[in-house]
Amino acid sequence: MTRLVADDYKHIPGMLPEFDLRLRRQTGLGLKDLAVHAAGVTEWPAGGTAGKTRVAAVTLTGGEGALDGFAEAVAAVADFLGADAFVTRAADAAGLAEAYESGAEIVMLADDERFVAINLVTRRVSDNSQLTGRAFATALDLMAGGLRRRGALVLGCGPVGRSAAEALAGCGASVTVFDPEISRSRELVLRLRRISGAPVMAAESLRAALSSHQYLLDATPSGGFISGDVIDDRTLVAAPGVPCGVTTEAAALLGERLLYDPLCLGVAAMLMDAAGGEAASP
Repeated sequence: MTRLVADDYKHIPGMLPEFDLRLRRQTGLGLKDLAVHAAGVTEWPAGGTAGKTRVAAVTLTGGEGALDGFAEAVAAVADFLGADAFVTRAADAAGLAEAYESGAEIVMLADDERFVAINLVTRRVSDNSQLTGRAFATALDLMAGGLRRRGALVLGCGPVGRSAAEALAGCGASVTVFDPEISRSRELVLRLRRISGAPVMAAESLRAALSSHQYLLDATPSGGFISGDVIDDRTLVAAPGVPCGVTTEAAALLGERLLYDPLCLGVAAMLMDAAGGEAASP
């Protein structure tokens, strides 16, 4: 997963109500309902304390080390969604044991490689990259009033971009993908054509692809490459990529036609998937 820095998420606990309102204006759904829709579940199931699902955020210190305040931001999102959320006092294996001993039904934890939500009851594992891609594809579809038979451009063919492209194809969009490594684009096209039969294409020119698409999903780790000269008053951008690929000038032109969020949507969708998805197979 992309390694965030504190400036990406430290503001989240205090801005969730404002983010929720903005999301409603952009998509017609608040954070909870959009996450439920993206995860493909029917509702946020009750359980745990006072009918709330108990969620533990555990800090991991391996690899490049713990992200200061990250677990607190994750727990804040879970709490906003209606969970009984807490951050374990201990980290690593001790934190996982504390979560289990404290009655957590879902544990959320991240290292340098993966960010997952694990349902301790059903053993379901929900991956942030996959659910972030699905959540932003869902958001773009809602922003556009439906993308069926309309062209959408996915930038970046990493885990988030692959998931987003698959979800957009599932919405009936005509998907074009771009990655600086053209082999990754072509590989994704072949995979999507095989599993969905969708009209998916690989773009070889970034400039041409940006200029010819109205609906963009930026899943790249490259900042500031979508400039104002490729944007018009119909352009919509959903951007889970960190840093945001939209320049400051282009963001001003887009206003609320830009949905950029480095954490909340992905956390919300993976939590809903972990809580409401089917139990893992034995």
